[in-house]
Amino acid sequence: MQLSHAAFNDIRKVVHNLCGIVISDDKQYLIKTRLESIVKSNGLPSYEALVQRLAQPVSLLLQDQVIEAITTKETSFNRDGHPFDELRRTILAELAEQWVRRKATSMGIAPKIRIWCAAASTGQEVYSVTMAIADFLASRPGIALTLDDFSILASDISTNALAIARQGRYSAADLGRGITLDQRERYFRQDNEQDSQEDIDTRGEWIRSYHIPPEQRRTDDKGEVLTQMDGIVVQCGVIEARQVPHPGQPAIGQ
Repeated sequence: MQLSHAAFNDIRKVVHNLCGIVISDDKQYLIKTRLESIVKSNGLPSYEALVQRLAQPVSLLLQDQVIEAITTKETSFNRDGHPFDELRRTILAELAEQWVRRKATSMGIAPKIRIWCAAASTGQEVYSVTMAIADFLASRPGIALTLDDFSILASDISTNALAIARQGRYSAADLGRGITLDQRERYFRQDNEQDSQEDIDTRGEWIRSYHIPPEQRRTDDKGEVLTQMDGIVVQCGVIEARQVPHPGQPAIGQ
């Protein structure tokens, strides 16, 4: 199927508005590889017709198909290593100190420590954060802080990726990318021919996020961007959200 330069540019704009991904000038092959099957399966005669259909108000299902096809979903446990090392070494210690001070000055009551994992993909990094928290707490046995004092908000634009993340079932190949032997022994178990994680879970919720084009973004009276995501307002990284039950425990499937 022919992809004209004009249609390519139109699709680049549509993709950026849908999910914030920037497709460079030399990525025509990416569009053809990932979207041609969508064009055909929806009975559309051309990429130009795809652009026209995506512009219609009733095209939400088609928009989701494009988002799922164009997003890479690359992730792994303990991805890149050093962010999670830093989380264990300094960030959690600082958050714990703030939490203890706040509890001491608020009649023994302190809100949960809330962590937002944006672009959570299929969940490996979210569970890595939870394991880092568990590791930190195990290294500080005298601290008056438990896993129940943490809440993790995980968001991603891909509903398919979030569905996998909620289940928390990963293959041996997934575990081979980042999980240490110590972590596997401490946090995972084999259950009905599937490994499942029994000792930790996430203290938060999984939500779908939406990309808001700059021209549609709302700002407050200080000019700070406010982004609406499934009823949760995020202002400069500070999350104001209701507390909800945590999802199921992560597991490893074959």
